Amino acid sequence: MCSKELNPLTSALTAFVDFSEPTLLCQGNRYAVYRAYSSKNAAFVTLKLTLAEKPRESDIERLRRVHKLLWGHKLDGVMNVLDLQSEGGFTALVMEDAGSKTLAQLLSEAAGPIAMKSFMVAAVRLVKAVQLIHEQGIVHCELCPGNIAT
Repeated sequence: MCSKELNPLTSALTAFVDFSEPTLLCQGNRYAVYRAYSSKNAAFVTLKLTLAEKPRESDIERLRRVHKLLWGHKLDGVMNVLDLQSEGGFTALVMEDAGSKTLAQLLSEAAGPIAMKSFMVAAVRLVKAVQLIHEQGIVHCELCPGNIAT
């Protein structure tokens, strides 16, 4: 489940001194996805952040597993993993941010239906990206328009 209606947990981001200018992209049941400026990387990054100050160990382990499996790999259509950080009880997976809009943003800005050709190009790209992460042993549990970069 992905929703932007939930209150953003920007207080969680204050635990990470490296990040500023946070924008909530998507929030599910266990994680929130933000775009924020990283002073360490001197660039905007995408953060997948645990929601609870004391998250379940399985939620942290899921982020560790993604970090371990994807760090250092360049997979077409998949954000590159840069780091895994823990501060103040929160854990964040830090990924490259291409500065693109999410599918949710594009859909909300569209004046009407998306052209079939554009939809098919995006759908094929998404399926290929999901296939690549599945081949790495990862199942994306919160796939929603707010979690899909275009």
